[in-house]
Amino acid sequence: QATLSNGNRPDCLVHMPNGQPSLVVDAKFPLEAWNAIRDAGPDGLRAASQQFRRDIEIHIKDISDKYLIRGETQDTAFMFVPSESIFAEIHENFEAVVQKAHKARIVIVSPSLLMLSIQVIQAVTSACANRRT
Repeated sequence: QATLSNGNRPDCLVHMPNGQPSLVVDAKFPLEAWNAIRDAGPDGLRAASQQFRRDIEIHIKDISDKYLIRGETQDTAFMFVPSESIFAEIHENFEAVVQKAHKARIVIVSPSLLMLSIQVIQAVTSACANRRT
């Protein structure tokens, strides 16, 4: 794990081509809160969903505050969620969280989207750098 200039250590730092700032991938996820939603009965589902939303919003803010450093990291970071079904559920039932992440420059990615997203950013970064030369 690399340490950033502010002393924080992201889960993963992906080096970009042409000396561009690195891309942060954060793999911490509020799995306990997610499991509470799955285990909640009809009476507890609303409270469990609210707790999950609070936990993930705090996590989004933490990623933004700790890992988005002008000139050192890309101005966007990835928040990795551990399964395709959780990713789909977040996008289907927690649209406000997805929008909050977007506004904070955090992209929520699933296992299948992670590598594709990294490759796209690397290709765009490389193409933009090549245009300037």
